[in-house]
Amino acid sequence: MKKNTKIAKILLPHNVSSITEYKEPENKIETNSEENPENLEKFISDYKISLSPDLKTEERRKLMNLLFEFGDIFARNMTDIKTFQGYQVDLIPKKSKCHQLHTPIQTPPGRGGGG
Repeated sequence: MKKNTKIAKILLPHNVSSITEYKEPENKIETNSEENPENLEKFISDYKISLSPDLKTEERRKLMNLLFEFGDIFARNMTDIKTFQGYQVDLIPKKSKCHQLHTPIQTPPGRGGGG
């Protein structure tokens, strides 16, 4: 995709048909469980996640647990990317005019090109 290509448009409020207030789920799932260190290392390796070697052991473990907990947001390839039911948008780039400049290349004197 070319730089500055418009891929989306923000609707003004008068164009929006409905707005639903976000409500926090009542049955929030708290997951503070620690995953097996071997599973964490395998996850980090499988998803090719690079962690800083400057992290302390405890920081590294916490970060790996966090990444593992939300691992469903990562993709190893295009087949891992799924659609979110009810919220699929087809983005179609607008056709834009492309301008080309036809500037002759000047060759230095004595190198041919008749100049």
